[in-house]
Amino acid sequence: MTEDDLEAALIAAKLKHVIDLLRMDIKGLRADMNHRDELYGFRVVELEKAREDHEDRIREATKGVTQFKVWSGFSTGGGVMGLLALLKSWLAG
Repeated sequence: MTEDDLEAALIAAKLKHVIDLLRMDIKGLRADMNHRDELYGFRVVELEKAREDHEDRIREATKGVTQFKVWSGFSTGGGVMGLLALLKSWLAG
C-alpha cells in the first residue's frame, strides 16, 4: 500500500466514524422526540380531563344557583301572594 492509499483508508475510517456518531446522535434525538411526544400526549389528556371537570363544576354551580333562584322566587312570590290573600280577606270581611 502506498502512502496515498493509507491516507485514503485513514480518511475513510474517520468518515465512517463520523457517520456512526451522527447516526447515534440522530437515534438519540428520535428517542427524545418520541419521549416528548408521549409526554405531550399525556399532558393533553390530563388537560382535557381538567377541562371536563371544570365544565362539570361550572354546570353544577349554575344548576345550584338556578335552583336557589327558583326557590327564592317561590318563597318571595308565596309571601306576596299570602299578603294579597290576607289583604283581600280583610277588605272583604
